[in-house]
Amino acid sequence: MTDFKPKRIEVVPFTENWAQTFEALARLFKMDLEDLIIGIEHVGSTAVPGLPAKPIIDLDLIIQDKSRFEEIKAILEKRGYL
Repeated sequence: MTDFKPKRIEVVPFTENWAQTFEALARLFKMDLEDLIIGIEHVGSTAVPGLPAKPIIDLDLIIQDKSRFEEIKAILEKRGYL
C-alpha cells in the first residue's frame, strides 16, 4: 500500500491581479502562437470576479487548425507550459 499524502489546497480572496496576469499571459501566447490560434480565453475560478479561488490562472487556447496541434504542443513544451 502506498502512503497517501493529500496536498493542501489554497483558496485565496479574489484579486484584480488575476485579470491583469491573464492579459499579460495572453500577450505572450499571441506572440508565440499568432498564426496558430484564433483566441485565448480566461477560464476557471480566477476568471470569475469576486470569487475566491486557487491562485492559478487557467486559460484555453482556441486552435485554428487541429492538424497543427503537435506544432502548438511543441511550442508550449519549449516554453515550459506542458
